[in-house]
Amino acid sequence: MKQWDFERFVTKSTVGDTFAYWLCLLRRDAELPAIEKLASAMSSQCDIEEQMSDPAGFAVIHPYTPDPLMPIAPVSVTKRWSPLPAAERSLGPCSKLKMEENDHLVFAYAVWTPTWIADTPEKNASSDQQHFQFLLTLASVAAATKGMDLMLAGRIGWSYETEQTGMNPEAAVAMLEFGYLFPDRIPR
Repeated sequence: MKQWDFERFVTKSTVGDTFAYWLCLLRRDAELPAIEKLASAMSSQCDIEEQMSDPAGFAVIHPYTPDPLMPIAPVSVTKRWSPLPAAERSLGPCSKLKMEENDHLVFAYAVWTPTWIADTPEKNASSDQQHFQFLLTLASVAAATKGMDLMLAGRIGWSYETEQTGMNPEAAVAMLEFGYLFPDRIPR
């Protein structure tokens, strides 16, 4: 999946050097929405989830949560790194892969039916890569235990520096109560 590294997502309109990804459990028999609707749902999720203080609010951000998609963490942000190739190294070939691109945005998602993994990041992995591997392990265990698939979606992302302050504590508690497995966008 080398074709899905960070540079593959850069367009002539790209500003910044971050990649945003969304790791979710997916009901196994579910059909995902059209890719443009999924990209819009990810953007809505990122824009709104850190403002939530009531777990019930997560179910109304967009029509795909908690069914067929259940986020395991907030939309996460990395510096100049796409986690799609790392997911393929850990989980093997995906069962579904789609990409949409235009002059302003490249958005892609992949789906796996995981078995439990206990993989470690590559030697000399960055903190972003280590964080992703941590989330991927949590997600694959949850998916395998619940009989669900795993969806990873991504695009050039939002501000990494903004996320340095950490998640709003009320939103973090609401995320965990709603069913997220981890309540922060970047490694701490």
